[in-house]
Amino acid sequence: MACNLRSDPTGAADFLGTTGQRVSASVKGTTGVAVLTGAHYAGVKISVNPATFTIQSGDKLLDLLIDNTVAGDVTLLLCDDGTVLDRFHFDRNNPARLYDVRGL
Repeated sequence: MACNLRSDPTGAADFLGTTGQRVSASVKGTTGVAVLTGAHYAGVKISVNPATFTIQSGDKLLDLLIDNTVAGDVTLLLCDDGTVLDRFHFDRNNPARLYDVRGL
């Protein structure tokens, strides 16, 4: 199944998606083991491993809380089809990643 999120080419939001489409996202460490320990979308707690939600209309915040066994590990945010949505260095002092998801 294709990923229902894509980068926003304008930079106004982190990701764009079609309202009503379902998204499943997970994290993966390149050296360590990364897991989602919590997640919220549009202010509502959602399931983790994978983080699963239905895209709502407008700009909504996706808040992911991540843990990784290796500090500084390059960590990937992956869509259910394996598409890399984001790549970042895991920071134990700031384990939250915030993304603006715009439903069209």
